[in-house]
Amino acid sequence: MHLIAFFCRTSNLLRFVVAVVPQVLKRLQDAGITLNKDKCVLHKQSVEFLGHVVSANGVSADPVKIKALAQLTPPGDVLEVRSFLGMANHLAKFLPGLSQLTKPLRDLLHHDADWCWGEPQQKSFDSVKEALTTTPVLVHYDPRSHLTVSADASSYSLGAVLLQETSGKRVRRLRITVTHRNRTTLRPDRKGGARP
Repeated sequence: MHLIAFFCRTSNLLRFVVAVVPQVLKRLQDAGITLNKDKCVLHKQSVEFLGHVVSANGVSADPVKIKALAQLTPPGDVLEVRSFLGMANHLAKFLPGLSQLTKPLRDLLHHDADWCWGEPQQKSFDSVKEALTTTPVLVHYDPRSHLTVSADASSYSLGAVLLQETSGKRVRRLRITVTHRNRTTLRPDRKGGARP
């Protein structure tokens, strides 16, 4: 599956359609790529792609994926834990602190861990599902905006968020999220330790 998507601000739409789209079509033609007009979609406000909804406002998680995750019952074995974590990790950019939230679940994946679904695992499972129901819309990067990177680390996870400042009608600066990143530290990483 191939996707070529164009998003532009409404005020620039006519100039964009007249200037950019023909250039892209010409380059595709020069490369010997033929488009199927029945599969081309024009003038859409948003596009669903790989579990995400992309629009002029930004990128959000696909509500269908969120609903499917929210309706899951607690895992009954390690394979189901892996499956749940895989689905959650696909949406990690929308979930700040995911690696911390999922630590009790990830502990079940260690080769020497005994299966024990207790209160910490249930709380972790429920917290991830709750976090998924309130996922933010991640804005598109604006090279003219001031950016702030905020990072945090513990002995078992790393996290960072890229914030972009924007001014509203009241000239109030608001930091909006461009993306989140989470990573679980591996045992070799922990030898040095995270220090403030």
